Amino acid sequence: MVYNEPVMLPIWARYYSKNFGAAACYVVDHGSSDNSTANLDLNVLRIPRSPMNDTKRAEFLSSFCSSLLEWYDSVIYTDVDEFLIPDPAGYASLNDYCDKVTRPVTTAIGLDVQHVPDLEGPLAAQIPVLRQRRWVRFSLAMCKPLLTRVPIKWTPGFHSSDQPTVFDRLFLFHLHNFDLDTVLQRLSKTRAMEWDDGTPESHQRWSDQKYRDMILAISRLPKVVDATFESDDPHITRLTEWISRFVRENPDKRHLFYYKNSLEFNELLRVPERFLDLF
Repeated sequence: MVYNEPVMLPIWARYYSKNFGAAACYVVDHGSSDNSTANLDLNVLRIPRSPMNDTKRAEFLSSFCSSLLEWYDSVIYTDVDEFLIPDPAGYASLNDYCDKVTRPVTTAIGLDVQHVPDLEGPLAAQIPVLRQRRWVRFSLAMCKPLLTRVPIKWTPGFHSSDQPTVFDRLFLFHLHNFDLDTVLQRLSKTRAMEWDDGTPESHQRWSDQKYRDMILAISRLPKVVDATFESDDPHITRLTEWISRFVRENPDKRHLFYYKNSLEFNELLRVPERFLDLF
């Protein structure tokens, strides 16, 4: 679901149409005014522009994606800056993964792709993104249940759902912070938008300086070069196991596993070579 996304939407469209074909990809256009959805080959559903309301968005997309299961074996929802990638050591593509997975819902391993301006230059359109942005930070909030074979009801933000939390070798690469110039352009848009929910202190309404300071601070975290992203990688498993345990032991708070917890993510992980050419 998009509103004026001239940079991210072409990247999203290339990746997902390469996996499934344009005819199986759907964009919900929430009143874009910049022609960024005008000439797409994939399906575009246009809805009226209205103030941003994440609860309404989750309810609508839960119903829409669940209805698509009348025609498809499985359905994926992602935001425009989110890229689901199964471990290429075990699967030829995301389409291959969907053909083989049998569980009702799969929760992705969430990774924020982090721009490190001291090491990485401007983006080049002809080079895969992960070849240019090698560093990621584990993100609880991006551990989302986005691949479903059953009707689903997501919570606002798509961080959780009414289905069990089950991890696999499925990674969610989140590009919100992947390029400082791009994130500041998008920030100017979200600051100016009308909002029906969320707090005024939301990161989507920060000043440029506050967001720039955050990006630079994260980019200077210690860097881990030996992360494997394999099933026994402790940089990943200690966190996915924590989430699974929290959800199991706190059923009344299971939707809040990512919110105000004591975990710290004080390292950046280098993306293994086998992922770098996938988008």
